Amino acid sequence: MTEKDVEEYFEDSKCKICGVVVQPHFQGNRKLPKEEHLAIEHSDLE
Repeated sequence: MTEKDVEEYFEDSKCKICGVVVQPHFQGNRKLPKEEHLAIEHSDLE
């Protein structure tokens, strides 16, 4: 899943699937929180 794919599921920071607002990590965490959110909450996507 590319960053572009991940962005398709979000409107700004809000997940279009479940409506949760996902804030980016500012601690230098490389893993995108949006990607993480999809992996955890919507693991049936691919």
